[in-house]
Amino acid sequence: MSSRHLAVVGAILLGSVLTACTSSGGQNSTDTLPNSAPVPAASNAAPAPSQPPPSAAPVAGSVVASSSRPSSIAGIWQPSDGSALKTIEDGGACTGMYYDGTTPLDIGGPMTCVLSQNESNGYYILVVRQPPNQASYQVRFSGDNTMTMYTSANLKIVTLTRQ
Repeated sequence: MSSRHLAVVGAILLGSVLTACTSSGGQNSTDTLPNSAPVPAASNAAPAPSQPPPSAAPVAGSVVASSSRPSSIAGIWQPSDGSALKTIEDGGACTGMYYDGTTPLDIGGPMTCVLSQNESNGYYILVVRQPPNQASYQVRFSGDNTMTMYTSANLKIVTLTRQ
C-alpha cells in the first residue's frame, strides 16, 4: 500500500474519530481528538516548558527539544512556498492550511485546525479539516514562531513563520 493510500486511510480513520467525538457529546467540530486540544488563546507569556515523555526521566541540565510545542499557534503565518498567508484563530478556525500533497487547496467553506498535545518521534500532529476534506500533517517546531509541516511519509510540505 502506498504512503498516499495510507494517508487517505488515516484521514478516514481520523474522520471517524471526529464524528464519534461530535455525536457522543453533541458539541461542535472543534471537539478535541484523543491526546489533542483546541488551539489555546494567543499570549505574550513564555510557553510552558515541554514535558518529557512518561518513559523518560528528566536529566539535570537537559535542553528543551527544538520541536517543543508553543503555548499557542494562533496568528498569521507566512509560508515558504509563496502561497497566501495562513491564519489560525484562538478557537481553531484557520485559513489556507489544507494541502493536497505539497499544493495548497481551499475548496471554500470553514476550515479548522487542531494540534495534538503530545509529541511522537519529534513531531506533533496537526489535523486540518475542511469538509469533506481532512488531512493530518506531522509538524515540527523551531521556537514559538516557526513550524514545518510534513506529509506522513516525511516529505516537507512548507515552513511557516509567524508574523
